[in-house]
Amino acid sequence: MTLELLGTFADARRGHEVGIRRAIGAQEGDILRLVPSEGGGRTAAGTGWGIVEDQVIVEIESAGWPPIAAMPRRVHPCVSMALQRFFHGVTRFFASHVTLGETARPHMKTDAAAGEKFQKLVDLMARLRAPGGCPWDREQNFDTIKPYTLEETYEVLDAIDQRDWNGLAEELGDLMLQAVFYAEMAGEQDLFHIGDALDAINRKLVRRHPHVFGEETAQTAGDVKRIWGEVKSAEKKDRGKDGGDLLGSVPRALPALVEAQQIASRAAGVGFDWENPEQVLDKLHEELAEFDQARRNASAVELEDELGDLLFVLVNLARFVKVDPEQALRKANAKFRRRFGYIERKLAGRGATLEDSNIEEMEALWQEAKVLKRESTPGEPTP
Repeated sequence: MTLELLGTFADARRGHEVGIRRAIGAQEGDILRLVPSEGGGRTAAGTGWGIVEDQVIVEIESAGWPPIAAMPRRVHPCVSMALQRFFHGVTRFFASHVTLGETARPHMKTDAAAGEKFQKLVDLMARLRAPGGCPWDREQNFDTIKPYTLEETYEVLDAIDQRDWNGLAEELGDLMLQAVFYAEMAGEQDLFHIGDALDAINRKLVRRHPHVFGEETAQTAGDVKRIWGEVKSAEKKDRGKDGGDLLGSVPRALPALVEAQQIASRAAGVGFDWENPEQVLDKLHEELAEFDQARRNASAVELEDELGDLLFVLVNLARFVKVDPEQALRKANAKFRRRFGYIERKLAGRGATLEDSNIEEMEALWQEAKVLKRESTPGEPTP
């Protein structure tokens, strides 16, 4: 694999030159490490990385970076990562006089046509919203689409729970449509465009992963969380939102369980937390006793308040034992559906209905379903 120089362009004000080279023999999606050449004539300060797109990579020829205005738009996909690394203080420059170093294949094959397909989706949405398009799509607004976004999100989760990969591909398409729909409406009002949203997430991913795209080091998931938090704090300072209300950025519109997870985690991040799961269990017992007292008082207001406290403590207990409470509850719901469905099927096989049965018969069938679940082998359908 070799590099062929296609040309250069310069920032005359600073004297920085950028070389655009073709990676001969590289495959689409290859991640290339750029290392100093032997006898390059300059002392390199480190190594750099480039991503092959249409067999083109970009290198920086001198110790510095051109401003965004100096970057030709036609090579922007190749240059953007390097720019983002510099402007967020992660690294200063690629090694000068580089040759091709090691190549790392990505874990998943790159879909070279994905960009064209995404553009087709954007064009289809624009046509649906245009004069003469779909009456239903044309009358929608940001607020009327919100319920569909929530619905599509949960359908994605359901497909994952079912391990329905073909269904997941379809549901992810539906979810992407929601993003394109919002962006099309925003574009009509000249608020922003889909490209702005894509630029924002690309910049954020690079900015928040300096251990991948820069010079930070992360050996554990804990290191990654620490770096992520530091970068987010720096972003808030840049936006003038540093300090103040720690929980203010957690949306109140979130589902209550998700909101509880986020505010508890943020409070724990600054030291407002229990020391171990045993202390959380003690708190759970305390809240159970208070709930029982509220039940004895027959106070609806107290019951609601104490039940909320119970749920919040359970969310914290889940955090301590590293269990996602949303997923745990979803799985419990699915388990209940399976077992109750078993009861209905068995009763139907006897020519009976739920209304014809009684609690003793249904409980016996419920226990039967539990036993069948334990005795089933992996891959077999279970009640």
